[in-house]
Amino acid sequence: GRRKLYSFNGGTAFVTSEHPFMTNDGWKSIDPIALAEENNKVAILLNITKLTIGDSIMTDTGSVIVESIEEHGGDSNQTLYNFELDGDHTYYADSYLTHNKGN
Repeated sequence: GRRKLYSFNGGTAFVTSEHPFMTNDGWKSIDPIALAEENNKVAILLNITKLTIGDSIMTDTGSVIVESIEEHGGDSNQTLYNFELDGDHTYYADSYLTHNKGN
């Protein structure tokens, strides 16, 4: 099967729809329902809401306004990484502050 990957502002497709990002208004994902289906504990713990145009995602150099969210047909064989982390379960992916969805 093919899975969809997403990019922001015309950048590289690098993330799945459920993945949480830190915004100025807290944690958000493109599809919070998909995250709840995958890991409801994290969805509730982080109080995930829907990422939309105009949101400001934290990056390693400040923040970026989401001007567009692009959907791409992903190769189901493409390797995607979800890191096991100590501490607060956050890391930068493609410079965006994200969460590894770990408990």
